[in-house]
Amino acid sequence: MILLPLIAGYLIPLHRRQQLQLINRLLSLMIYVILFFMGISLAFIADISSNLLLILQYTAVFSLCILGANLLLLALLERHMQWHTHISRRICPRACIWHWSRLSCAAWC
Repeated sequence: MILLPLIAGYLIPLHRRQQLQLINRLLSLMIYVILFFMGISLAFIADISSNLLLILQYTAVFSLCILGANLLLLALLERHMQWHTHISRRICPRACIWHWSRLSCAAWC
């Protein structure tokens, strides 16, 4: 039920720029409203200062787990689906894939 608007958003084609700009503005407004209500709910927690370190630890561990999983899956994806460049029509070396931009990668190949 929660993902229904997301799926509907991908299925409904919009080609007019005005509609897309309106949707972008509404989404930004919705994010600000959600953040506002989250801030209000945090303000009413009585012992938040005592739990702040625990919240920070959970956040750090969660972020490191996600980062590690992303890097692991990126390495596996690189091993199974190598990146081809359109400039030299050959497979780029591994150093290119880990580089920051494709423009500098094209210069490496």
